[in-house]
Amino acid sequence: MSALRLLLLLVGSAVASSTLYAESPAGLKRVAILSQDTARLSSFYDSLRSSFRELGYVEGKTIAFEYRVAAVTDDQLQAAAAQLVRLKVDLVFALGTPSARAMSKATSTIPIVFAVADPVEGGLVSSLGRPGGNATGVATLASETGTKRLELLREVLPGATHIAVLANPDNPSTALQLAELQSTARTFGLKLRILKVHGPADLQETFTTIRNQHSDAFVTVSDAVLAGQLPTIAKLALKNRLPGIAGQRLFADSGGLMSYGPDYDELWRRCARYADRILKGAKPSDLPVEQAATFELVINLKTAKTLGVAVPESFLLRANEVIQ
Repeated sequence: MSALRLLLLLVGSAVASSTLYAESPAGLKRVAILSQDTARLSSFYDSLRSSFRELGYVEGKTIAFEYRVAAVTDDQLQAAAAQLVRLKVDLVFALGTPSARAMSKATSTIPIVFAVADPVEGGLVSSLGRPGGNATGVATLASETGTKRLELLREVLPGATHIAVLANPDNPSTALQLAELQSTARTFGLKLRILKVHGPADLQETFTTIRNQHSDAFVTVSDAVLAGQLPTIAKLALKNRLPGIAGQRLFADSGGLMSYGPDYDELWRRCARYADRILKGAKPSDLPVEQAATFELVINLKTAKTLGVAVPESFLLRANEVIQ
């Protein structure tokens, strides 16, 4: 989906929602999506529509979608969540821990299907096996994949000693991810330099700092705000000749050195299947939280050559995709 098309959908959905629902046929399920990240929402929307079609839904007849992209502050997220509650939707997809927490605060009755780093640590469920409330979904294993990204970066850059870490301190899952990264860094004898990125306005200064500190490379912590800025991060990385790794393949596709993380298309399809079960009568409290099971490593070999990074042939053979 193009950015322009998504923007039109986002604007149009808010204007047309009351009319759509007033004229909606009997049995229509109204499903909402709350996110901080337009890029992730675009990917999610495409997979979601395809998944629901495969499950037998017909858009406009048996299912309709609402979209809300909120900015980075809690107040804005909470306002978007409250708006969805007033619309009395049948189910909400919440992408990222801040979105899921805002939605959970806004309602204890509307079912929520989330995709978050750690739902237990984030206070969204009592346990993975027994969620116990109105929310369930998929854990993206951000901490585990974050440490793996650090390992992969070290493997490609064995001489690197100082690694910059781009992290959004406003995300509740960031602290746990950073703790895991620090533990892994100590094991490998690496020194991490944590750089706080609250939003897009911080990125230019962040890369200036990375360059001035003479960091060897960088890794991004999993976060919806950062995920939405991956094309910009990749561009700045190339401009400053800095190798880096992120958790979504959008980074490598945009010119970043490499990415490692869950296969989000597969993860989104699993979210759709959970939603289908809930819309047909299952209770979120009875559906155990699933964990991401499929991961992908993508390497941009063109960028590696530009940066003078020699990627071992054995490493390339392990990649799910090599961008030439």
